[in-house]
Amino acid sequence: MPKRKKRVSPIRPAEATVSTAPDDNLRNTVIMFVDIIGASEVSNHLSVVRYKEFVQEFKDIFRSACRSYLDNWLDDLKEIDDYQFSAKGDEGLLLIYPEGDAQKTSLLIDIAINIALELKRSWLLSKRNRENVRSGIVPIDIAVGIHIGQTCLAEDFEGEKPVKRPEGYAINLAKRIEGFSRTGQYSHIFVSEAAHGLLNRLADEKTYLFDEPKSQLVKGFSREIRAFEVMHHFLPTDWTVGVEEPDAMSSSKALLRVPSEGNLGICMKALQLNPTNIWLAEECIRASMLFAFNALAEAERENQQKLRDAYDQAMEIVSYLSQGDQRDPGILMIKGLIHGESFDFDQERLCYREARALNRQVPVLAWYEGYSLSSEVWYEIDGDNLTDDEKRKLTPHTIVPKRQLSADEIRKKITEAIRLLAEAAEVARWAAWIHYTYGCELVMWGNDAQREEGISEVSFACKLLDDVKLEISREYYLMKVWDDPRMKSLQK
Repeated sequence: MPKRKKRVSPIRPAEATVSTAPDDNLRNTVIMFVDIIGASEVSNHLSVVRYKEFVQEFKDIFRSACRSYLDNWLDDLKEIDDYQFSAKGDEGLLLIYPEGDAQKTSLLIDIAINIALELKRSWLLSKRNRENVRSGIVPIDIAVGIHIGQTCLAEDFEGEKPVKRPEGYAINLAKRIEGFSRTGQYSHIFVSEAAHGLLNRLADEKTYLFDEPKSQLVKGFSREIRAFEVMHHFLPTDWTVGVEEPDAMSSSKALLRVPSEGNLGICMKALQLNPTNIWLAEECIRASMLFAFNALAEAERENQQKLRDAYDQAMEIVSYLSQGDQRDPGILMIKGLIHGESFDFDQERLCYREARALNRQVPVLAWYEGYSLSSEVWYEIDGDNLTDDEKRKLTPHTIVPKRQLSADEIRKKITEAIRLLAEAAEVARWAAWIHYTYGCELVMWGNDAQREEGISEVSFACKLLDDVKLEISREYYLMKVWDDPRMKSLQK
C-alpha cells in the first residue's frame, strides 16, 4: 500500500498574546467567539465557589487549546503579524490578524476551526462533564462562532498599560454567529459566509465538512446572516504517520493525540447517552481508531484482519449512523475511510460511490476513490517489498500480480485511478495534496506525455503548499523523475 503521506517539518513555537502589529489601526481579523451553552443554568445548581472552579476550568481549557494549535502550526509570528486570545467568565475570544494573500488567510481560518474542534474534545473531558457523564447526564456543550472582517484596534488601558482592543461591525457579527451556533444540530461550530468562502482557497487537507448554509435574522442587524455549521470531522489521510512518528508532524500533535483508555471510556459513555449526536459519534470514531492503532504492534499494523478487529468499534458506530436518518455523504465517506484503513478496498469504494450518488458535491470523494484504487494496485503487486530498481522500472505492462487480481484487472484500476484523480484535481483547484497525488500517479504509470503532465502537477502542488516539497525526495512514485532538474529544484 503506498504511503504517500504528508509530513510537516519541526517549527519554532510562537508566544501567545504577543503583539507585533503595525501602527495602522484597521486590521483584517479572524475572530472566534466561544461560549458555554447553558452557563446560567449551571450557575443555578452550583455554589459560588464550585461555579468559579467550573468557569476557571473552561478558561484554562480555552487557553490551552489556543496555545496548543498556535504553537504547533505557526512557525513565525511574522507569518501572521499578530494574534491574541483571552478568556473572561464563560466566554473565550481568539483574534488573528493575517497579512498576505487569500491562501494564508484560509489557513488561519482552518486553524481557528481546528482549535474549536480541539476545544470541544477537551471540554467534553472537563471535570464537570466527567461528573455529568458518570451520573447519566448529557455533557454541557459549547458554542463557537468564526468570522473574518475588518476591525479597528482602539486604544484602551489596563491600569496604566495601554492595550489595543478590536472594535467594529466584524466583532459584532462574529458574536452574533456564536449566538446563532446554539441552534446548530451537529457541532455548534458556525463559520460565517465570508470565512467559509475563503476556505475554498485552502491548500492543505480539510478534516471537516459543512452542512448546508443556515440563515437567521439576528438582533442588531437589518438583514439575515448566513453561516455554515461544521457537520462532520475526521482524521487526516496521513494520521497513522502522526501516531508512529509524532515528531514528524508538528502541526497535528493536538489533532492526533492518542487518548487514554479512561478518556476513551468517557467519550463512549457520553455517546451512549446521546447516540444520534453526530459530532460525539465521530469523536468516538476518531478517538477509538487512534487508541486501537496505537495499541497494535508494528507487525500487526500491516495485517488486514488485525486492523479490521482494531477498528471494529469505530465501524459499529459509523454503521449505526449510516443506516439511520443521518445517512449522508459525510457519514458514508467516513465509513469508507475506515474500510480503507484495513485494506477493504472494494467496500471502501462502494461507500464513496454511494456517497456521490446522493448528489451533494464533496470534491474529496473522487480523490479518496482514486487513492483507494492506487493503494489497492500497490497492495496487489506487493510494492513495498520491491527493490528501488524494480520500482523505477514499473510500467502498466511490467507489473507482476502477487495476490488476487490479474494483470489486466490491475491495469484497469490504474486507468480508473488516474481518471478519478484528474476529476478531483479539476474540481479542487487549490488542494495541493490532490494535485500532488494526481501527479505522482501520472509519473508512475503514464507515458512520456503524461509523465510531463505529472511533473507539472507536482510542481503546481509545491507552489500551493510548501510542505509538499518535503515529500518529493522520499516519494517512490516519483523515483523515475528524481533526477529531472525541475524536481531537483523542488526537493528540500
